Amino acid sequence: MYLPILGRPYEELVLMLVEDMPAHVSDRAKVILQKYGERIRHLLESQPMQFLKLQLQNGFKPLMGHRDFNVPIIPYNQINRAYSRYFHVNVVAALNTVASVLLSFSEKETVVLIMSGLCHDLGHSKFGHTGERMLMELFPGHDTHEERTVKLLHATKILQVFSQLGVTWQDVANVVDERGRLGAVQRLIDSTAWTMHDVLVPGFYGEHDEEAAFVFLRQVLLSISKMESNTFVLNSTAGIQEVADRRALLFRDWFRSHLAERSQWSMIAAMRVMFKQEWLTPDDLFSHDCHELELVQRLRERASSEGGFLGQWVTDLMSVPNDLRFPDNRWYVQSFTDGGEQEWINANVDPHVRGYIVQTPMQNGAKLVKKFPILVEGHSDLTVIMTDPEILRVASTTDRSFVIVPNFIPHPA
Repeated sequence: MYLPILGRPYEELVLMLVEDMPAHVSDRAKVILQKYGERIRHLLESQPMQFLKLQLQNGFKPLMGHRDFNVPIIPYNQINRAYSRYFHVNVVAALNTVASVLLSFSEKETVVLIMSGLCHDLGHSKFGHTGERMLMELFPGHDTHEERTVKLLHATKILQVFSQLGVTWQDVANVVDERGRLGAVQRLIDSTAWTMHDVLVPGFYGEHDEEAAFVFLRQVLLSISKMESNTFVLNSTAGIQEVADRRALLFRDWFRSHLAERSQWSMIAAMRVMFKQEWLTPDDLFSHDCHELELVQRLRERASSEGGFLGQWVTDLMSVPNDLRFPDNRWYVQSFTDGGEQEWINANVDPHVRGYIVQTPMQNGAKLVKKFPILVEGHSDLTVIMTDPEILRVASTTDRSFVIVPNFIPHPA
């Protein structure tokens, strides 16, 4: 499977995003590319940036179809290698570029946002958040990916590019940490980018053409309304609603199937054993000598060569079935205004179902993101809000909460 969008560089992505936008937007974006394109290419050629090509964007999730869609699972070792963190940061930087133009940001703010988009995932290791979790558990005191990102912002070639562009590593670090008004933009754009490619690359919804991706991305960009003194305001559009819907469906802590959960935790168990047996070391996760998928194969071979119960167990844990399918989900939403959510769940939902969540919304329809709120206007009842760094919620401006259940048919009244 190959999506043309995966092979497109930052500059080409920007040009495609502004293709159907007003002339003043496309003209301004082209000026930015002409002025800063060469230095951006220099940054992308740096060793820390090139390391992102060795990491799959999806992290270490062996079952790409694990989120309850009626699609065949794409085995981990068959994921297109172009689906990398390098691809992701190019998309974020391109979206940040256009968002800056739409918000009439200053030249320096625009450059800071572009650099932040490119650099925001520098500190990740192979195997993504799962690998990091094992490092933190078994090697206390190891840097988090956020801490490592800040250190890599000091890399010689990166600092040289920053200096040439008139920005500092502190400027970029603040936005990477999603602070302030530029950080609010970064948070929305990062969510938009990964929800776009997480549904396209594995084949969710059957969308494999890049035009579907660009329609979605342009919708989100054109939702941007204004940046007020203390609020980032968006218009309620189909694109913004789709970010919320996709993120809710894709985010593993919201809707998890039993098989997927079992597989994910099996892989974590395998990694824990490999670290303890020293078949895998922290250095392996940051090595430039092989791709993440090649490291997986090495580990399989090592476990297999060990033999015995332990070797066979780890080998089995790392084996990925090729023919699993998950059921076609129908998401049922039950609304509450007077409490009683847990009682309803106890009476109606199979206790073995792990795919529901009760979400009590904010009263005021807005939420701070590192002290800067993002608000979506134009919805009479529902408001999309950004919350903590890991969740995008759909919340109501009224005192209402929701129970969301997959594959559920309510009992007749």
